[in-house]
Amino acid sequence: MIEMVTKNLIERIVQSNPDKDVVKKFATLCHQIAVIYVKKKISSGLLSMHKVQLTIEDFSWDCIAELFEMDERRNFVELQKYFYRYEIDDLKREELVSTLRRLVFSKVNDGIFRNFRTIDPSLGKIIRNVKRVAKEEGSFSIIRHRDISMIQFGNDEYECNPQMPFEFLKIKLFAQSRGNENISQIMDHLLKIFKCQNNYSRRYSIVNLARAIRYLYAKLGEREVAVDKQVDDTSKSLMHSEMSDFIQRSIRQLKDRMYPKYVETSKLDEHIFKIYFKSIEDILKDAFINPGKDESYFYHLKMNLGCISKEEYRNTHRQYLEYLVKLVRNDLLMEMREEI
Repeated sequence: MIEMVTKNLIERIVQSNPDKDVVKKFATLCHQIAVIYVKKKISSGLLSMHKVQLTIEDFSWDCIAELFEMDERRNFVELQKYFYRYEIDDLKREELVSTLRRLVFSKVNDGIFRNFRTIDPSLGKIIRNVKRVAKEEGSFSIIRHRDISMIQFGNDEYECNPQMPFEFLKIKLFAQSRGNENISQIMDHLLKIFKCQNNYSRRYSIVNLARAIRYLYAKLGEREVAVDKQVDDTSKSLMHSEMSDFIQRSIRQLKDRMYPKYVETSKLDEHIFKIYFKSIEDILKDAFINPGKDESYFYHLKMNLGCISKEEYRNTHRQYLEYLVKLVRNDLLMEMREEI
């Protein structure tokens, strides 16, 4: 496929009234790139085809079709507009391939959005409202990152960090909600969630944000996407209780697993070992149950251990506590994936 990408092919496709053979070759190339990208989306869980009444091949053609719309002079206007921004002669082969891929990927992503509006109207409505709020509010911005439409919450100095796990985001958003917010207010909650942490990137896929918002409505008992109903306090209490159970179960499992490694080998005193896990429970409850609280690991250990200095924390306790928190977070994520 890559060998089909040549400067000559690009130059000829953006000419007026290109030859049919050129059009066929270029269209086949774009379609192959689109199919591979769609399959990648499906395998990563970002796209489901079960509601789309098209094969992967037909869906891919549908996504890139507008690239081949001609004007009255038989110009591919969209292709000309895109490639005229580049100095084709100065591009190396890998740069040319990357340029074409970006174009096709963007069309596939646009096609997915279009299909959300038709086959999944509720999600499409939330996506449109999220985009509208992002354009109106100065605290959010819409960006393209790796050819995915994302919301950036403020300045993202943590852009190299991993994405926040979707299960964590759902729980955090529910904890923030009072139950009667509109999309603008929910976006404010999301801004707070992303800015009050530094473990994860502050960018997030628009589609997945919309999915988290819809999950919020569903968890609150909403049958239709709406923004004006009151939350049931009992439902919220149950959600917090559910999350607390997840945390305690994950901690208990890891505690049993780590006891032989740390206590029985005398690496850690049993009293300190127990305090670490009490602190871990407080850290995770702070993160996922108590809205607005985001105290440091040092703060939580100090509350459970007593008067210790930051230097003592860094030299003696930090490596153990941060490692154990990471392990519990991973267990917690696996637990939620299986049960939520």
